[in-house]
Amino acid sequence: LSILSLDKNKVGPEGGGALACAMECGTLLMLKELHLRACCFGALGVESMARALHRAPKLDLLDLSNNDATPRGAMALVAAIEARPVHKLVELAFGGNAIGAEAVRALAAAVRLGAAPLLRELDLKGNAFGKSGATALSSLLQDGALPNLGHLRIASNGLGAHGLRALASALQSAPLRLGCQELDISDNELDAQAARHLAGALSAGSLPNLRDLDVSANAIGDKGVKALVGAMGSGTTPVLSRLNMSEDRVRGGGARAVGQAIKRGQLCTLEVLDLSENPLGTAGTGALCSAIMEGGAAGLRKLRV
Repeated sequence: LSILSLDKNKVGPEGGGALACAMECGTLLMLKELHLRACCFGALGVESMARALHRAPKLDLLDLSNNDATPRGAMALVAAIEARPVHKLVELAFGGNAIGAEAVRALAAAVRLGAAPLLRELDLKGNAFGKSGATALSSLLQDGALPNLGHLRIASNGLGAHGLRALASALQSAPLRLGCQELDISDNELDAQAARHLAGALSAGSLPNLRDLDVSANAIGDKGVKALVGAMGSGTTPVLSRLNMSEDRVRGGGARAVGQAIKRGQLCTLEVLDLSENPLGTAGTGALCSAIMEGGAAGLRKLRV
């Protein structure tokens, strides 16, 4: 068996313990993907799974998201991979577990020591780790401890402007340009100042491989949109294809800025643009649609306003 999925099966901590027992007996040694999202494991179930991970030496995908792991379960997982590194793991999904900042700091320390050297996808959304957790993750990027990272999803963590500043600073000062293709920082209490921090990193060419940027459900407003669009117009995001700025309190001025960038051909790589759930107004929507009709975004396949 190479792929096992129990997603959304509410097996609880007892089911987690039973699966862990099967793994420890050596019956799943060939397992490569383990999908255990929303299984109601709780901290006890996650602890059981953590202890058994070393019996799946070929594992490259682990999804334990939405299991109410809490800090206790998270610390058990960190201790397990610190003691026995998961050398083949490329994707870790541990979002929606309310693990907090301390557990994220512990995870960052373990990764720095080589606990998951091949990690390419990291999903920690919805864990309430705030500025402190963001700073810990940022230090990993700055130190080059995640050289293969291609997808970073840290939505709904309350980063705020200070947390994003730490992330943007790390991106700019990293020893190697990060090959990140996806960055999800939606729903993070970000304002225009936070957007300017990110724009600075983009302008510096810190994310040249970025294809998917999600800054939705924040409060960046017109000023934040203008900063981001200006950075994208500098030619440092040459493959950006998806941009989500929905629910960002963008008004007519922001819509016109996007429209002007489209007219100048500065967003010509976009395939999906989402500005829905924003009070763009008639003039703003008209300016945006007019720019698209003029052919400035020839590759655009999907527009939401």
